[in-house]
Amino acid sequence: MKAYILHHDDSDGYCAAAAFKYFGEKYFNDVEYHAVDYGRKLPIMEDNSTVYILDYSIPLEELNALVERMNNVLILDHHASALKRLLGHENAYIDITRSGAMIAFEYFRQKFGLVYHDVPEFVKYVQDQDLGLFKLPDSVEVKNYIYSI
Repeated sequence: MKAYILHHDDSDGYCAAAAFKYFGEKYFNDVEYHAVDYGRKLPIMEDNSTVYILDYSIPLEELNALVERMNNVLILDHHASALKRLLGHENAYIDITRSGAMIAFEYFRQKFGLVYHDVPEFVKYVQDQDLGLFKLPDSVEVKNYIYSI
C-alpha cells in the first residue's frame, strides 16, 4: 500500500512528517514525503493511496476531489484558516491549541498503537516556538538552532 505524506515546508511540518516516519512508515510498502506550501501545486499521486496532509491544508474542493480518488485522506492541521475552511469535514482534524507536529505525534502514536510513548522534548520545543509561546527553558535558542539546520 502506498502513502503520501504532504507536510508544510517548515520546522513544524517536518517534525509532523517525522512523527509519521517514526510510528507509521513500517505499515506501508511505499511512502513518499513532500514538502508543500501555499501557492505550490500538490505532487502527482497514484489513485487508491493513503494521503496524510500535515500542518497544512488545502481548499475544500481540492480535498473533496482527493477523497474521491484515494483510499484514505486526512488533514491534521492547527491553522485558523483551515478551521474556517474545513470545520466539520470528516477528513480534516483541526486543533488550533496544538502545533501540527504535536497533533501528528499524538495522532500517529494512538493510531499505530504506541500510546505508552512519551512526547519527545524536541516536539514540545517545536510546538512552543511554532505557537509563539516561548515558555520552555531556552526556547528561543532552541528555535534558532532548529532554524539553523
